[in-house]
Amino acid sequence: ARAADCAPKPIGFFNGNKEVIVKAGELLKITVPYQSSPKPNVIWSKVGEELKENERTKYNQTIHEAEIVITKAQLKDAGIYNCNLKNDFGSDRVSIK
Repeated sequence: ARAADCAPKPIGFFNGNKEVIVKAGELLKITVPYQSSPKPNVIWSKVGEELKENERTKYNQTIHEAEIVITKAQLKDAGIYNCNLKNDFGSDRVSIK
């Protein structure tokens, strides 16, 4: 049976924030587990600008989590990332530094 319809809700984020530390050249992976039905649309942004997939930046999404993966992290990749989750029943956002 399918889960009851509900707005997306991130899991495991205290006050909606989390910090990730990687060194230059390493893989930067941010995973946001959530509960949602139906599966939400996910928009990743940094400094208010939507991030697009490219040769270094890829998105992954399952029914239970959203993930952004940036290969060969650079100094310019530092900052606050926002993961916006939205479906027909509501929305939520978490920030990751």
